[in-house]
Amino acid sequence: MREFTTAALSICLSLLALPAVLACGYLLSCTLLSARGRPPGSSSRRLRFDVFVPAHNEEAVIARTVANLRQLDWPQDAFRVIVIADNCSDATSRIAAAAGARVCERTNLEKRGKGYALAYAFARSASEAWSDAVVVIDADAEASANL
Repeated sequence: MREFTTAALSICLSLLALPAVLACGYLLSCTLLSARGRPPGSSSRRLRFDVFVPAHNEEAVIARTVANLRQLDWPQDAFRVIVIADNCSDATSRIAAAAGARVCERTNLEKRGKGYALAYAFARSASEAWSDAVVVIDADAEASANL
């Protein structure tokens, strides 16, 4: 009887340990089969894009934003920084142009706001058919170099 009790206890303990053994085995196999991923291939950097900056009376910050965007880690001839000066009554257009942006002045006192300014910019960009993509950045934002 004692042998039966010892055998039954051994079986019970083995069954209790089985989930832990299986989990450890799974983690060990994942570790052994894992390999360091290959780094992504270098970009051909052929993508051309427009960076739209809708702005309404942003003369205080627009130069900093344009300068920041001109520093993107991308070929300078493959992107354009375009400020949409929407119903501006200050020097936003002049300052943005001096900072190196292309400026599209938009005046429509009935259809005001960022949505209308962006619709105007998207339509203009599509008609020029220069860019493959567009990016929208607020006039008071700062973008990382790898945007």
